[in-house]
Amino acid sequence: MELKYKLELKDKTKSFIDKFINQYNIDKLEFIEFKYSNNWGNSGRCNYPISTQKVNKFKKFGKKLKRKKLFDIICRIGKYTEYPYTERMYIGCKESNTFNENSVIPRKHQLEWIWDEEEYKDINEMVIWIFGHEIFHYLRKTRQVEGQNTQSQANKFGFKLLREFKNKKEKTMALNTFTVNENKIEKAQQKTNTSIEKSSIEKEEEKVEEKEKVEEEKEEIKE
Repeated sequence: MELKYKLELKDKTKSFIDKFINQYNIDKLEFIEFKYSNNWGNSGRCNYPISTQKVNKFKKFGKKLKRKKLFDIICRIGKYTEYPYTERMYIGCKESNTFNENSVIPRKHQLEWIWDEEEYKDINEMVIWIFGHEIFHYLRKTRQVEGQNTQSQANKFGFKLLREFKNKKEKTMALNTFTVNENKIEKAQQKTNTSIEKSSIEKEEEKVEEKEKVEEEKEEIKE
């Protein structure tokens, strides 16, 4: 399986993606491609294998398809996207709170969407969301995760993966801040120790000078 990066991402983002996919069986996945689109926002596609039976079926309608044995995933990021960028997507549905008595649709089938949203600070966070959305389609189709292979559940999986990425990034930043502070404290301590050492040496030198002066004075008195 090949990861094709046709846009600039941080090494930490690439490492996160690499570690995630290595948890699963990716033998049926040919490649994952990340690239720009002449748009804004994001889009993607998980392309399924095309059987000989399907190729022959489309031939009857005068359409040409090539047989394809493996899956592939394409993730596109709009090059005109401005950050921060807020993504609001539906992740499921529930029974509507407002019941329309005049509707021919029964109450239990009158539903409304459940929405979720996240803010992308940069292209790296947007890439993680669309990657999570598209990889869910592959993982569900190959029976490696639970759920239904729907857009709403793919959206939900994308948000989940994005939050894991954000939490990991925040922990790394906190650890780096802690390390920097530790280094500052250590340097300050070293300076303090150095100044203490210098002051103790200076005191010893002063004592020696005083002794020499006393000896000189004694010799002068004798003379």
